[in-house]
Amino acid sequence: MQRTAGNRATGEAARRLLARSEPPAKKPIDPPGTGYDGINGSEHIGRALDPQQVHMATMFRQWLEANRGAKDQWSASAASIASKHKGSGPERAALYAELQRQIIQVDRNWYAGLVRGVDDEWIFLSKTQLARTFVVRPDGTCWAGSQKVLTEVGDRRRVDYEDESLFPLHEVEKLPPRVQAEKDAYGLNRQAARGAAGGWAIIGALNGILDYFRGKAEVIEQAAIERELEAHSAGIGAHQAEKPHDGALVRITTRRTKLPDAPTDGPEKLVSIEVGYGRTESEALADLDRQARAAPAPAANEVFSRHTRWVEPARASAAAELRPPFPRVASGGIRGTTLILQNVKWDADGFDDEDQAQVAFAAEQDVRFSVLRVPPKLAGQTVPLEERAPREGPKVPSVDLDPGTPFADVHAVAVFPENEVTRQGFERAPATVLGTSVGGFANFELVRWIRPENLRVFDGR
Repeated sequence: MQRTAGNRATGEAARRLLARSEPPAKKPIDPPGTGYDGINGSEHIGRALDPQQVHMATMFRQWLEANRGAKDQWSASAASIASKHKGSGPERAALYAELQRQIIQVDRNWYAGLVRGVDDEWIFLSKTQLARTFVVRPDGTCWAGSQKVLTEVGDRRRVDYEDESLFPLHEVEKLPPRVQAEKDAYGLNRQAARGAAGGWAIIGALNGILDYFRGKAEVIEQAAIERELEAHSAGIGAHQAEKPHDGALVRITTRRTKLPDAPTDGPEKLVSIEVGYGRTESEALADLDRQARAAPAPAANEVFSRHTRWVEPARASAAAELRPPFPRVASGGIRGTTLILQNVKWDADGFDDEDQAQVAFAAEQDVRFSVLRVPPKLAGQTVPLEERAPREGPKVPSVDLDPGTPFADVHAVAVFPENEVTRQGFERAPATVLGTSVGGFANFELVRWIRPENLRVFDGR
């Protein structure tokens, strides 16, 4: 009997020891809009979220869980996400509040306060040692900076928007040097904010792919896709940490079996996941095509599909940093402040002219572009080229848009933006209409066309 009691006591002790050695069960994450609040002043804002806000908060929480050691980026990421949200002022404030709650749920030592402004702003406060503030106005504009811009007025705060230690997170043309320096130091200028939120952007983009496959692929395939995407997510993050100007184009190839006498095909099955890198989506696509593996040929009853998702660069590239699709031969501009562009179409018969577009600029010196030499063959077709004299400057290569058409003499010169002002102007006019592919020429979508008689050419280079 004593031996039995001893064995029972020993077994109980062993169970207690094992229980202490087992890792505690991971607490499930509360859905956005629920769970621990923690914001000091949360009575000033509710927790009702629309589906888009719930999705963004969910993606942000996933990023937080994967970046627990990056606390210096947490608020910058939340501010970047909220200020870029396509919602109203109250909706941006509600989203930012929920992102702060997600941070607090990850780290209970995190502090976030909220007060209202005299102009009905939502004013978020960091802990006293940091003395930072994030302000959302009712019109949706967002500001960030030092708490010294705040003055107490009863239970509210007045914001001094003229103080140079407060800066806008919405787009502005140019900031004074001192304001820009403060903005850079806080890490919330456009590029820094995008970089801080880069990991979140990767998760969001790749989760969009998973959302697509839910219901379209077998459960076992969904798990395989998720595992591979997680691995690629880490690779993309490492690549962008080293080359922040690169975006990533993720391409998933799947196949489906055609089911005889069935209204739908079978579920999608994974063939491959590939990633290409580049400063633009077309550069990344060209990189993908260069490294593409030979895929197995589909069987007679199979259909292959490709799905792509673009992950934005952590830092955007300036126009001058982008690679044109064709060789540069000269630099060009215009006379006056109106640029007249020739709209062009490419199809099975080659290039053809359409109507023209006009783009206005503030000053003629703002307009700078490269003149390009189009190759004599594109996608196996001969391109009719001819040297033409522009309005000013030496002759440049142009494309005959009406070859063989009597009494028609429309030529166009391919141009590529050299600065941001010109790039933005080009975006206000149609890109080349593609009836068929011109081939793997990266950044061809940035090319525009000008008739020689409207073109001012500087010295060739």
